Amino acid sequence: MIRRLHGIVLMAIMGTVALPAAAAPPHLVFTHKDWHLVCDNTRTCRAAGYSVQDGESAVASVLLTRQAGPGQPVSIELKILPDDAVPATAAASGLTMRVGERAYGSVLPDARTMRRNLSPQQTEAFLAALLGDEAPAWSGAGGNWQVSTAGANAVLLKMDEFQGRVGTPGALVRKGSMPESGVLSALAPPLVQVPALAPARGERLLPAAVTTALLPRLRQQVGEDGCDMLEHPQPDDEEEDGPPRLAVSPLSNGKLLVSTLCYRAAYNAGTAYWVIDARPPYRPQLVTTRGSYYQQGVLEMYHKGRGLGDCWESEQWAWDGRRFVQTRIADGGPCRGVPGGWDLPTFVATVRHAGGQRETQQ
Repeated sequence: MIRRLHGIVLMAIMGTVALPAAAAPPHLVFTHKDWHLVCDNTRTCRAAGYSVQDGESAVASVLLTRQAGPGQPVSIELKILPDDAVPATAAASGLTMRVGERAYGSVLPDARTMRRNLSPQQTEAFLAALLGDEAPAWSGAGGNWQVSTAGANAVLLKMDEFQGRVGTPGALVRKGSMPESGVLSALAPPLVQVPALAPARGERLLPAAVTTALLPRLRQQVGEDGCDMLEHPQPDDEEEDGPPRLAVSPLSNGKLLVSTLCYRAAYNAGTAYWVIDARPPYRPQLVTTRGSYYQQGVLEMYHKGRGLGDCWESEQWAWDGRRFVQTRIADGGPCRGVPGGWDLPTFVATVRHAGGQRETQQ
């Protein structure tokens, strides 16, 4: 009788679960001196260069992005960190790009993000400067921002190798006469289709009897040290000695997504998520213990590396009707003082929701 009651209660809430994704296709992460390279599963490469880390130089960084395939151009985005001497409003009024004594026009950083793409002419001059070991700089409003060339040649050569450009006219470092037709083509990201799901109606909790039945299995899956909060009540529980609260969201195909706060740390908190059957014996399957939030079939994790927020890591999973599939793995690059860092994915996928809405994770 109790088993049947549990099943009826859960079926009224309704949802689905996530399984760990298969191993991601090959990618590349390479760091040398002041440059950092990340290439993802579509063969798109992103190289971040930073200012010298001496505690005195103004903080600046650039992001070079190039998609795979013959004839693909390089785009370059500049990001600077204003300071007390040069506020954002002053820097946003315009910075002059220079290589040595030669000027290459102005750059107008966005007053909020302090970011701006370089023009094609500035991009060409920037790449030539890197290979010539001249540090490009941007000055104005009494400030000066410079990006280091240390490590650039090694990183750009790795980018060329990963994309199959070495020896072709489009190579950044080792150009040659080999035809561009031999350059590796871009790979399509995997497609994950999220089925129609019941709309969220705020947080819903599992009944106490179901929670009691599930907790031993949930604890077994995360291990002894994997989820502190499973062993103790939540800090805001009304009953200090009560069990952890298990929130539940509807999925599809007779599945539910169950979650609870797992741990709190200095800069981050982790929520554990499981997919369970809507009826006993529930068969919980752990998705992650480091989740941040869930919404309409998409589960996200975002953790900062330190309080400044200049380095971070993130993951994403999407519900495909049977399980949660990995759809994104990314980080912000090394901790180099650049606010927000950069978005440097090693794995991306296209997530398409029922009804035609499409979101490309690139």
